[in-house]
Amino acid sequence: MKRCHVSLMTNTDNARTEPEELWVDPRKVNLAEADIEEYLWKNPGELGFGHPRVYVHRWLKRQYRIPNGVIDLLGVTADGILVVVEIKNTPTEAQAITQVKQYAFDIDNVNRTVSDGHFRPCVPLLIGTSMNEVVFRECEACGVFVKVFRVSFSLNILDMDWQQEYMDKRDDQYAELAQDKEFAVLVHDAVCGEDVSYGHT
Repeated sequence: MKRCHVSLMTNTDNARTEPEELWVDPRKVNLAEADIEEYLWKNPGELGFGHPRVYVHRWLKRQYRIPNGVIDLLGVTADGILVVVEIKNTPTEAQAITQVKQYAFDIDNVNRTVSDGHFRPCVPLLIGTSMNEVVFRECEACGVFVKVFRVSFSLNILDMDWQQEYMDKRDDQYAELAQDKEFAVLVHDAVCGEDVSYGHT
């Protein structure tokens, strides 16, 4: 079973301990497609493909509606090649090939319309958690580039952001109560076993 690694840091009395290893089944990590999309949107240069390697220079659209559906990400390389990206947070299956090819077909038709037929076909690219050999061969035959992603993250066990402020405010309230003379008398009498009725003077 493939697993992702987590560094677990604990916080005890404001002293950081050494990280200990914790192993998490990646199938239990709920990483949504939107999370992957957001990461790539902010880091287009992370997405390279082909030989020699070509990278997305910038994104043009996200969640872009076209006749055949909605493109997750539409980008362009430094050489002006459009890239259609379909993201799956599951193992990539054969139907995803048809899906991204249909998206690429739509974009090519738009390009054909605006460029009088002189254009460079866009690149369809699939991203998923994994892919078997059969699907990979189909991608090769259909001219679809493929990428996979791996999950790794840090887990920090910390106090709540407002916890110290709350405790400081509470301690101030304790100190204010301690200055209450009537309260001090009640406490003294209770400790000494005397009558602590509210009528005490």
